[in-house]
Amino acid sequence: MAQKFSEKPKIEPSDLNTNLNTQTIDVVETAQLQLKQQRSRWKRFGTGAIAGIVLVSGLATVAIRRSTTDRSNTLDSSIVTSALPVEVVRVDLVNSYEVSQSYTGEIEAPRTSNLSFERSGLVVSLFVNEGDSIEAGTPIAQLDTSRLDSQRLELIAQKAQATARLQELEAGPRTEDIATAQAVLAQETAILQELQAGPRRETIDTARANVRNIEERLQLAQLQANRRERLYRGGAVSREQFDEATTAADALQAELNAARRQLDELLTGTRVEQIDAQAARVDAARSQLDELLTGTRIEQIDAQAAIVQQIDAQIASLDIERRKSSIDAPFSGTVSVRYLDEGTVVGEGESIVRLVENTRPEVRVGVPTDVAAMLNVGERHRVNVGDRTYSADIRSILPEVDAATRTQTVILQLETPATIEIAPGVVARLELTQTQSIEGFWLPTAALVRADRGLWACYVPIEAETPASESVYRIERRVVEVIHEQGDLVFVRGTLQSGEVVVSNRTQRLVPGQLVALNF
Repeated sequence: MAQKFSEKPKIEPSDLNTNLNTQTIDVVETAQLQLKQQRSRWKRFGTGAIAGIVLVSGLATVAIRRSTTDRSNTLDSSIVTSALPVEVVRVDLVNSYEVSQSYTGEIEAPRTSNLSFERSGLVVSLFVNEGDSIEAGTPIAQLDTSRLDSQRLELIAQKAQATARLQELEAGPRTEDIATAQAVLAQETAILQELQAGPRRETIDTARANVRNIEERLQLAQLQANRRERLYRGGAVSREQFDEATTAADALQAELNAARRQLDELLTGTRVEQIDAQAARVDAARSQLDELLTGTRIEQIDAQAAIVQQIDAQIASLDIERRKSSIDAPFSGTVSVRYLDEGTVVGEGESIVRLVENTRPEVRVGVPTDVAAMLNVGERHRVNVGDRTYSADIRSILPEVDAATRTQTVILQLETPATIEIAPGVVARLELTQTQSIEGFWLPTAALVRADRGLWACYVPIEAETPASESVYRIERRVVEVIHEQGDLVFVRGTLQSGEVVVSNRTQRLVPGQLVALNF
């Protein structure tokens, strides 16, 4: 940057000797004219006149010397007085300069969620209100779960039953079950053998004797029935007595028919289908006994275990539904909107509350693509929000260019004190400083004057040819090119040299070659 010029170079005015010589010649010519007039008088006055002339010449010489000295002092004073007083600054060559740019964006919450249930149901509880600040995991809302609770109890009972059956299969058959199966097999086998052997002779004889006995009893019953019929017709007995005799005869007739069929079966022998049916029953009894003796098969145990696992899965599914019946805060934040109240039946996905995260807010800023190319994730920059300045780290740079603004979005994460909350939507400004590697000088804006072809110029004091005063200089014009403006300063490059001084004020009143007096 420019500094005040502190040196006092020697001053030599260029035209001072010429003016002094001219004044001396004028004085000498006047003295010579006076001497000529005195010589014309010498002839009349003689030696006394010569003495007077000598006296006059001496006085003239003294006058000339005094006049020359006075005129020289007067000219020096005039030059100093006519020099324009100006201020100067020293300029030093620098290799680069910094450019500050401001880009406008807005504050965004890192996370914002409209919280809802994954299942439909009746809202029985809402634990938060608008504006509440809550921590992650805080309960927010609850649905009715009475139906799910009853289903879960039913499944628990089914699981207990299936588990008991599985334990029974794993333990194997009991001794009493094996004994029972053996008895059943023996009974069924005896019946089969009897069927295969056919009826015995004594059985046939017994059946024949039974038929003859029933025939005799039937004849007697028929005689009694006929007698009762005659008596009934004669009015000797009642109708009831007649019916009793008739019914007894009919019953004996049916019994005789059954006895004759049984005798016929015994005489014919056992049918094949009866033997086959009994043989099947024997095989079933034997298979059951073998299964008990062998023990429970592994596939039966696996099947029962699968039933138990299936019931466990159903219980787990109900537990998931129960968890979906409540909403907990997924992150710390502030409830911005509460959409409904208790007693409302909601559908799946219907919003209950809106939760906004308020820790470490983010800034979303659009910057030109060339600026985005110079930024890196993790870099720290300054962000102005209102009258406060915060530090922010670049979290990400989005790869796509906005079609409307032709900018890339940069997302920064603010570092804010825990006691300060910044509302989303507030305007923020990202301050970026870029270093431009170019040699030049910093000058005050007031030091510039317009030059030709769009360039600018400045004035540099140089030593005058004639040293009229140590504070008087002659100015020289230097052409420069303005590279960058920053407030009241400009960064230029041109014909300046490092360490030179430049006039910093009153440049509109200066022209090249003009004398100036430097103010220190």
